[in-house]
Amino acid sequence: MKTVRLALAGLGFVNRGLLRILIDKEAVLARTHGVRFKVTAVADSSGVALNTTGFDLSKLLRLKTEGGKAIDLPEFSSGLR
Repeated sequence: MKTVRLALAGLGFVNRGLLRILIDKEAVLARTHGVRFKVTAVADSSGVALNTTGFDLSKLLRLKTEGGKAIDLPEFSSGLR
């Protein structure tokens, strides 16, 4: 199984759509293509959050859908603004 690490610049409409696809199609992508995706960095207007083991995509999507920002994530780094 190959793991592809992703960094998302912006968490607006397009990248929230990508998160939904990655969540909904995780098993299909693994089974048919042998690939797994991990989002390890997210950036928005508030700054950057890093998680080398990968964010929980459902929690990340929920945070952004509810109006949250990268600064609200425990992994937020104030030195990366």
